Amino acid sequence: MPSPARCGPRTFVPTRAGNDNLDLWEQSSIAIANLGFTGSLTAESSLKLLVPCIHVAAEARDASARMLNKEDFQTWRCTPCFSCQERNIVSWSALIAGYDQASNPSIALNLFAQMPFQPNEYIYGSIISSCATLFALAQGRQVHGQSLKNGYEGISFVYNSLMSMYIKCDCMDDALRIFRSILKPNSISYNAMITGFAEKFKLDKSLELFRLMNQQGLHPDEFSYVALLGICSTVDDLVLGLELHCQTVKRGLDTTAFVGNVILKMYSICNLSEEVEKAFMSINNKDMITYNTYIDACSNCQEHMKGLMLFREMTVMENNSSLSPDAFTTASALAICAELALFHYGGQIHAHLVRTWMNLDIVLFNALINMYAKCGCSRYAKLVFDLMPINNVISYNTIIAGLGNHGHAMTTLEIFEQMKREGFTPESVTFIGLLTACSHAGLVDEGLTLFNSMEETYGICPEIEHLSCLIDMLGRSGRLLEAEDYIKMSPYQNDYVIWGNLLSSCRLHKDVAIGERVAIKLLELQPSTSSPYVLLANLYASDGKWEGAAEARKLLRYSRVKKEPGYSLIEVKGVAEKFTVGNFSHEQIGEIVATLDSLHWITGKSMLMSKPESKSFKVPNTENIVEKGKKAPFKNQTHNLHKICGGLQAITYTASGLLSASVDALESICWKHP
Repeated sequence: MPSPARCGPRTFVPTRAGNDNLDLWEQSSIAIANLGFTGSLTAESSLKLLVPCIHVAAEARDASARMLNKEDFQTWRCTPCFSCQERNIVSWSALIAGYDQASNPSIALNLFAQMPFQPNEYIYGSIISSCATLFALAQGRQVHGQSLKNGYEGISFVYNSLMSMYIKCDCMDDALRIFRSILKPNSISYNAMITGFAEKFKLDKSLELFRLMNQQGLHPDEFSYVALLGICSTVDDLVLGLELHCQTVKRGLDTTAFVGNVILKMYSICNLSEEVEKAFMSINNKDMITYNTYIDACSNCQEHMKGLMLFREMTVMENNSSLSPDAFTTASALAICAELALFHYGGQIHAHLVRTWMNLDIVLFNALINMYAKCGCSRYAKLVFDLMPINNVISYNTIIAGLGNHGHAMTTLEIFEQMKREGFTPESVTFIGLLTACSHAGLVDEGLTLFNSMEETYGICPEIEHLSCLIDMLGRSGRLLEAEDYIKMSPYQNDYVIWGNLLSSCRLHKDVAIGERVAIKLLELQPSTSSPYVLLANLYASDGKWEGAAEARKLLRYSRVKKEPGYSLIEVKGVAEKFTVGNFSHEQIGEIVATLDSLHWITGKSMLMSKPESKSFKVPNTENIVEKGKKAPFKNQTHNLHKICGGLQAITYTASGLLSASVDALESICWKHP
């Protein structure tokens, strides 16, 4: 504090009104009283500007600290800040603006109603902003009318606030009418309208105002570009996005995090991984939003491991609190682990959360459930769900889908009953998980009851995903005619995926009669795919009709349709390796073939198309091919075997058992691997 000899009323005018000024307020309030400035409008109006911010900051402090609650606030009305005998327009303006900026719009409105003075333009701007925050359109119109009566028509500060309020209350016509009534709109006026139209996804209107802004000699700023780049969300808008990006480069705005983050998002939506990388590297002072956007962009561009490695680097930078992973970053990393079934990485992230004592909110709990479920660890997913302090509908949907995919039907149905008891209304995705669970467990009657209750009880119209689950459930149980009738009665009777699902069931149960009808229908709907031919050939072969199988294969050759090769993803030391049928371009293909030869020699079964030329060979070192793990119960050595076909499952079990390694495998395509 300055020395008393040099103090005057203006000494106590704050340089800023922040949330860290509680001590400053107390010291200034005491000094004002001791120095005899009680009643000075200048000094005490300055203190009023600090009060709302202090009130908000104090509410967040510990009870043992100096905290300002409602009772204390009433007591503080007797302090010099409120005891000024001659309150003027500046005092009221400071207090109303403070409460508006401190996210207390209701108090600001109450003060405005009690104010004995005619408001000025600054008070109108603050109170209109409070109406916008509360979506109080009726009160906002009243304030608008009062401002016109008091002669503030055309004042940019008031009209910019009015435009923002009408935009926020979804009254674009009123906002545009005010904009057109301004004689010389400034850049803030243009940005308000450009942002408003952008939020309503009216790109043409935003561009029209953007061009008009340039014609008037006003230079677009970062807010103008962020609004326009934010709605370039499709490939069709990419050309416009590139033009805007070039303009930001010319103006030097692309290096700011505020603009660069939106550019990152735009290229991410268009799956341009190289442009994402360039935009990320061009940002000078990267903030947390930059890192989160980049990790999310890596996932969208299928560069999952790159995003995961960045998360790992962020955990190392934890001394820099501004760049340590937050809940959104961690949830994105867990989503990557779920996508690639990286159980080990997901477990390490969970351990990191426990070790750093990060506050696990409901989003992180849901992400952990999803990760463990998709990595094949349904027991861990259920354990995390049981440990959640509170649940929401997403939590229930995630655990129902996770347990349902693993065939835990009874547990899934119990959780569904718990969900209803706690007052949550089932959603469309809830029934997808339930029907999947019933399908995998063979609970056909329960599944039909749930399917019929969707529209009757909950008013949810079954969609194509629900019908597909129903057809799969009926097909697995052999009720093929019933499944065919459901398809014919549904509005999705021309969907090839559902018919392909039924054809797979016909092959499973060797029903040639229904299978032929389904195959003909499927070829009518999509003659350019190979799956109907392959499934029909396998159906004939399973029933011993070799001529029919040969005919189906011949039709496939004549149709010149190429069968899309299947591929498998195998995690090797944290890196996902992709192996495609017939592709021998892997850099370690020699060691891989030698390892498979070794397994053939050990098991005595042919795992290759050709026999090894020599039986006297050395078993190679497989350390660089599969990741060795500690010996553990067999059920913990393999993951995601429910997702892979029979042949790959046999190989996975054999390799895992003989090499004492943990092998993770994922199947990629087809309804049923033919």
